[in-house]
Amino acid sequence: MPNRYNLNQKRLTMESTEEALLILMQRKSFNEITVSELCTKAGISRMAFYRNFSNMKDVIHQYLVGQQQGFFRQIQEEGITDQTHIGYEYLSMIEREKEAYKAIFEADLQWLLMDFMAEGINRVNQDIIHAAYRDDLQKGYMLSFYAGGYIALLTRWLEHDCRDDKQEIINLMSLHLDYRTGSL
Repeated sequence: MPNRYNLNQKRLTMESTEEALLILMQRKSFNEITVSELCTKAGISRMAFYRNFSNMKDVIHQYLVGQQQGFFRQIQEEGITDQTHIGYEYLSMIEREKEAYKAIFEADLQWLLMDFMAEGINRVNQDIIHAAYRDDLQKGYMLSFYAGGYIALLTRWLEHDCRDDKQEIINLMSLHLDYRTGSL
């Protein structure tokens, strides 16, 4: 059983690795970054890296896991249940972390967000999604469809450096996307 010190070390290693990779990705292409370079930047050994990650995509995945968990914790603590407000808060999170997300998108790793988006849409709209799509196959495809739309939206918004008004984007999404009817 790991002790508190080991758990803290693991957390620090993972956080420093995530931060170092995101910094490096702002300077050069993801595919040009080596594990050795990442370890040097993070101040960790290669052994520590491979103890926590299989590859560098796992680092991005772990970063996104942390982002998603933090987001759901925030909306739960604040008691936010309205779809529009949740969407606004999600865009606010992306805006706060825009340099990291830009680096992820510029590395063509936005596909790593697909599962998180589908999970988030399902979690936030579970009753509506389950009512609109009773068949699991249908539900899975439609969650992927909606998630892909959000990814495309985020791509465009990040290309515009998050300057476009968040509320206007949310209003447009609400106007054209209705989970309750399962239609656009």
